[in-house]
Amino acid sequence: MPEETALTIQSPYLPAVAADSLLTPEDLAEQLDGVNLSYPRVKIPAGGILQFELANPDDPDTPKYEAKLTGVIVDHFASNVFWKDPEAANGAQPDCAAPDGKTGYGDPGGDCAKCPLNEFGSGEGGNGKACKNTRRIYLLRPGDLIPLVIVLPGTSLRSFEDYLAQTLLARGIHPSTVVTQIGLKKQTSRDKKDYSMATFSVAERLPDMETAKAVLAHAKSIKAQIRATEQQPRVQAPSKVPDGFTEVCGEKLPF
Repeated sequence: MPEETALTIQSPYLPAVAADSLLTPEDLAEQLDGVNLSYPRVKIPAGGILQFELANPDDPDTPKYEAKLTGVIVDHFASNVFWKDPEAANGAQPDCAAPDGKTGYGDPGGDCAKCPLNEFGSGEGGNGKACKNTRRIYLLRPGDLIPLVIVLPGTSLRSFEDYLAQTLLARGIHPSTVVTQIGLKKQTSRDKKDYSMATFSVAERLPDMETAKAVLAHAKSIKAQIRATEQQPRVQAPSKVPDGFTEVCGEKLPF
């Protein structure tokens, strides 16, 4: 995006609005060069809870809670993960992961569309899928330079897909040119268990076409960085480590 455009268009979703900050977009790119950037992650809460838990950078031991998240969606894509032991999903890296929702790395790996673990009925007790289908949504909030990522479980996928297809794309609206509000709704499963489902709505439209174009261009630059860093395979390392090294997806990692 040309410098003069960033300076003349005022929007909380453009980096130029941080006039009281000494950190410019160029400085940010320089500081992050070679850094394995980890985007702040937000999970959909369990048990029908209607608040998001967010990390608190000022006090890591005291998380913040918000009922709704508002911002511009700069990227979103499918992501599949599989654990041989379902209980390991609470902390361990997966045995197989498809960071693009298409190609799995690890065990069993391969084409997700042809994998029997990605078929309905392959889950525990013949329910659902053994492979967990998720979607990552990268939300740029007002005044932030780095988006946070909301990880949608299978129970929230339909809600987002309907919002994307029917509310936005069917009306010719790019998701990076509106402000989206993400909330939570309590639902009950067939086996009478409460869970939380994400909801999506348009909070507001950007004020004019020039602002929308500028925000879209900025979102695309962030998206390029996300795809370069986030769509990397992360799978379980082998339990036996030969000669002080292990190899995961062709990369030797020191232990």
